[in-house]
Amino acid sequence: MLGADYLSSNSKEILCNRSDYFKKMFEGRFQESEEQLACLPDEYPAVFSLFLEWIYKDRLAKFSLADSTCSSGPFMDRVKLYPYAGKICMPDLEDYVMSDMIASCQYHRCWPSPQAVLLAYEGIVPGSKLRTFMADSFYLSVTLVEANSGSIARLPSGFFNNADLLRDILSLLAKDNDNDTHLPGVELRKADKCKYHNHVGDLECPYKDFLLCPNTYIMRQ
Repeated sequence: MLGADYLSSNSKEILCNRSDYFKKMFEGRFQESEEQLACLPDEYPAVFSLFLEWIYKDRLAKFSLADSTCSSGPFMDRVKLYPYAGKICMPDLEDYVMSDMIASCQYHRCWPSPQAVLLAYEGIVPGSKLRTFMADSFYLSVTLVEANSGSIARLPSGFFNNADLLRDILSLLAKDNDNDTHLPGVELRKADKCKYHNHVGDLECPYKDFLLCPNTYIMRQ
């Protein structure tokens, strides 16, 4: 529950100016506008703190994957922030978070953990860009990295019990079997990363430099 003890009037003004979702919540006819309280029971405190950081600064602080484990830490918090951005109708935040995660993976030459992949599939709707990125990355990590090393990463319990995840991975496998031109996850390393963004294809990506330089954060215009 967020109220006067958590958000100052200035914070509410900033939220309303930056987000139609919160503008309607605090200034519309919703119960929250009359009580000046916002109940967000599904959100982790760390996720909402990241959201407020982005609202205030137009960016998120740099983070190291060394501070993350397979199931917790800054990277996983960003996986949780992505569906929250969709919930409050902020596709630009979705694109920013996606850019942040891709840049970190590029910089550290790694892929999201199976736990991160599963979390993305449990917390977001089918067809999302985050699911596409996670499925591509997992498939590439297994087919190129694990196969070459002679071992398969230990998967979290219930990994292939997720029907949507299994369907997407099988779809990638089928594309590979049909032709040799589909390289899942190649976008992660050097190709058009806007495949994982929401902006219209013929518009210039506001985060293109962000993707090319993983520790550079761009202010939105």
